[in-house]
Amino acid sequence: MVKIIGAKWKKILLFIGLSISLIGTSIVQMNSFEKEANLIKLSSQTEKTIVFYRDDCPKCHSVFPLLYYHNLVHRDLIFVNMNQPLNRRYIQMYNLKSVPTIVRKGNQYSGSNKEKLRQFLDRNF
Repeated sequence: MVKIIGAKWKKILLFIGLSISLIGTSIVQMNSFEKEANLIKLSSQTEKTIVFYRDDCPKCHSVFPLLYYHNLVHRDLIFVNMNQPLNRRYIQMYNLKSVPTIVRKGNQYSGSNKEKLRQFLDRNF
């Protein structure tokens, strides 16, 4: 005999299913976003935070979850993939030495130390 699932369990199963779907969708979006190599046009007067990265950079990938979370909350990040040849003009403009490099209001942080990156974002927001 089949037991009827209670309303409480239905809600729990629905919540779990929706959570798995959202996480899966986020992962797919992150992966496709990281591979993008679109030409980005930046204004020197931008109030946004600029993230310079390469899609083949392991250190960049290690900080993406923190950056994505920050962007979910603040909606202030512009991601610039330096594997796009036309985006390389920003190397001189922003005096870039390595990736990932985050630029906000004339301040820069380069590296993949998550705690230092979090402090940089908090201090410059």
